[in-house]
Amino acid sequence: MKTLAWLLFFLCVSLLSLMKGNKYLVERRMGSLCRSDGGIRVYEKVILPKNMFDEYGNPFPGWQQRSVKNLLGHEYLYDDEYEALNNGQPELGGTSLIRHDQKIIRRADGQLLAEKIYYSSYGGDISLLIGFESTVNTCPSRKEEQQLIRSVFVKGA
Repeated sequence: MKTLAWLLFFLCVSLLSLMKGNKYLVERRMGSLCRSDGGIRVYEKVILPKNMFDEYGNPFPGWQQRSVKNLLGHEYLYDDEYEALNNGQPELGGTSLIRHDQKIIRRADGQLLAEKIYYSSYGGDISLLIGFESTVNTCPSRKEEQQLIRSVFVKGA
């Protein structure tokens, strides 16, 4: 009986060590990817009339209540794509790494006006195994969409 208990203890410690090691490697890779291409890039700014801004300085008043397809009206497209770089099966204690690419595109000519690239890792701990939400880390830190939107659309005279 004692031998079985020690064997189970050893297996649990080994499993936790593997999970933490995997999480460390994924987050290290995430940091490297983030440094190489993470962040906001603005390729073209658009000047909008003052009446296109709300009292807080946000362009396209009411955009938060619209669907993603119509977030910026009929002239601009807000596109939010993601790609799983690895599926570490967080529900089993693994760590997933995801690349997010948010874009603002002018519909008339398909011109990319700006993009925000960030990475997120999910899992790698025992939280999900015991019924809690797993940890999520992002790089660079995930700010609201309005940061990207405000970078492109500026208030005219």
